[in-house]
Amino acid sequence: GTESRAAIRTDTLLGRKNIQVEPRGDQILQPRAFLPVEQTQTPYQIYDAFLDVTRASQGWDTQAVKQSLNVLSETVDQTAPHLSAALKGVQEFSDSLGKRDDQLKALLANAGKIATVLGDRSAQVNALLVNTQTLLSAVNERRQAV
Repeated sequence: GTESRAAIRTDTLLGRKNIQVEPRGDQILQPRAFLPVEQTQTPYQIYDAFLDVTRASQGWDTQAVKQSLNVLSETVDQTAPHLSAALKGVQEFSDSLGKRDDQLKALLANAGKIATVLGDRSAQVNALLVNTQTLLSAVNERRQAV
């Protein structure tokens, strides 16, 4: 019905998803009609975050970011002296970002690779966790028997 709820749910720890629909309402949802966004849920997962950060960082011009943050810091320092201490931290952060540019890019690239591998092996890791739970249950049963 038109009051139905839909949610994307995580099926495994590594991100396999499914759609859960909870039928509601007396009026039939017409073909090609949509549920309002308020009646839907979409989770955001660490796997998605790694991929998003990796994609976003590939286009970064860290020197331009550093320069922009320095200009911002200098401008506000001239117009609002009481903010200079806070923006000094921003300037130091931008300097640190510039100095560690290659390390940050390598870190984010590797995080993306790890997320991809984990996503590709989701079924295997899920099976491992299920088998581990079975093994621990058997160990607990033996311990109680002894």
